[in-house]
Order: sequence, then structure tokens, then C-alpha cells
Amino acid sequence: MARCIPAVIPAAQHHDGEQVLLERLRTELPDEFIVLPCLEVHYNQAGRDSEADFAILHLRGRLGAQYRVRTLLLGH
Repeated sequence: MARCIPAVIPAAQHHDGEQVLLERLRTELPDEFIVLPCLEVHYNQAGRDSEADFAILHLRGRLGAQYRVRTLLLGH
């Protein structure tokens, strides 16, 4: 089971699906993974800040991921 820091995403910073995904990452990734939700990323050269919804860390590398909600609307 992966370690998540923090274990719960603060309510003001997430959609319901993000917390569900965090729980899934925690339970499905092996012990050697660390998941950092809502990680602020500072861009000094570009002059702007950003946020990665999830940073997934492992001894062999790292991955930044954005959570997206898609809604399909069908018209008649």
C-alpha cells in the first residue's frame, strides 16, 4: 500500500473524484510509492505557480498527474 502525504485532501482543494482516486492509488500501488496530492509547483523562470493534483514518487522516477472530470452530454 502506497504512503499518501497528507492522507486526506483538504475539502477546499479537491473534487470528490480526486479523493476517490487518492484512495485507489493508496490501495493499489505497492509500499515503495509515495503519493503527494495537491502539490504546489513553483515556476521561477516562467513567473507563475501551478499545482499538480498528484505527484507520484518512486525510487526509479516521478510522475505528475492532473485529475480531469469529463461530462458527456447527448443531444437529440
